[in-house]
Amino acid sequence: MKGKDVTSSLERRVTTLDGCFEPLMSALHAYEEKSRPCLPGDLLMKSGEDAVNEMYDVLESVERCESLYSAVMRETSRCFEVSEDLMYLIKSVEEKCRSDYVSILAMKKSAIVMLEASEKRLSCEEMRMNAMRREVLMTKLSTNEAEEIARQKTCEKQKMRRSVKKEKMMKPKRMSEIRSDEEKESSCLSVTRPDHTTCVTQQKTKYPRILFGRSDRTRQSGVKGEKMSSVDKNEKLSRSEKSQRQLEEDEHFLSVEEKAKLVVWSGRQHMKAVFDSEVDCMGRGSAKFYKTISRCDGVVIVIDSTNGCRFGVFVGAKVEKNGEYITDENAFVFLLRDNGKEKMKKFCIKEKKEAFCVGVLNSSCLFTAGNEDLKVPRKIDGVMECSLQMNSYDYGIEKCPFGMERQVRNLEVDKFVVFDMRCENNSKQQNSEKDEKMETQDIHFNLNKEESTININRSEDSTRPRLDLEHNKSQI
Repeated sequence: MKGKDVTSSLERRVTTLDGCFEPLMSALHAYEEKSRPCLPGDLLMKSGEDAVNEMYDVLESVERCESLYSAVMRETSRCFEVSEDLMYLIKSVEEKCRSDYVSILAMKKSAIVMLEASEKRLSCEEMRMNAMRREVLMTKLSTNEAEEIARQKTCEKQKMRRSVKKEKMMKPKRMSEIRSDEEKESSCLSVTRPDHTTCVTQQKTKYPRILFGRSDRTRQSGVKGEKMSSVDKNEKLSRSEKSQRQLEEDEHFLSVEEKAKLVVWSGRQHMKAVFDSEVDCMGRGSAKFYKTISRCDGVVIVIDSTNGCRFGVFVGAKVEKNGEYITDENAFVFLLRDNGKEKMKKFCIKEKKEAFCVGVLNSSCLFTAGNEDLKVPRKIDGVMECSLQMNSYDYGIEKCPFGMERQVRNLEVDKFVVFDMRCENNSKQQNSEKDEKMETQDIHFNLNKEESTININRSEDSTRPRLDLEHNKSQI
């Protein structure tokens, strides 16, 4: 399809959407103006069924407006290189829809409040009749909200990525990279050797210093054993400070209900955030990721996707080697949120199945849960994707969990956080070991103190008779 055909079809779609959106919004505004001053009184005068039906009509029109709004936003987001006239039309439609969307949300809130108030007057039979209608309508409204939240998140992420790219482009290079040729020459060792000439003056010749088997960093520094530059130190310190702050914030990453559910499912009482994919290094087979997991007795990895899903894996056994699968009877995969909505489910491992594996340092995979049930590779072009399958864990009746539309699916990962899960016994053992160490230190200190006092007393006893003898001699 040529460029002109694309722009004409886009213009047609945008104008048709605008034409559909306008009458609905005008009807809603008219209803809002009429009903605001006398809506509660009219609803009380009417029967419960009539009031409920009226509110359902309002909410259905609100739902239609919301779906049209998301359709408009989807169409306008596809427009990249178009003519100025079409871009002006698209922007005007977007601004109009955004301004109307605020009034749609306000209308929806008031309608839901009125609906709940009028539903209290319904009989049991009337409630049963309206139950299906309510469920269908509320699911539609919640899906529209989830789509809008996911769309806003993706827009914010795109803006963040663009700003990060701009900062990287504008950021000055290191001093070692910008260093001029004169400074490089000055870093060479100057050795004076007399040239075979008859002149009295001796010529100075410079010989470059040759370094064997040394890293680039020491080569740049020039002197053997020289410390790293203050810039590199500050960068490292800032990274460690950032990671510590982020881990402190990650303690509140999960809600109270989600934490409680994971504690109940795992049987572990203590949760502590130890790794964050946003701050910590996520290169090819991250060494820091393996080190942090190998120190933990039990691990929960919580993954957030860009479409509002929150899921992960729990492993109770200790990871001792990377590149080797662990078998753990207590391991499970879980779901906490599905498309932004709270939906907590646990999927236990099947018998004699692989539970978890950390990727080798040079591999492209970070970790896998089961036989590629959850597989998270390294970042490619700043994007991390998690592949989902159904192999090693028992998903029961659910054919496609995690909001999956088919058996195999890839989800774009926003971030993942690793939590160290410990039992009370481990923490008690650690505390008891600390107490024992403190007691032994106190005992050694007291013994040393007693020995020193005994030595002092002995020295005093040995000096006393000598003093008496000298006194007797003086008397004689």
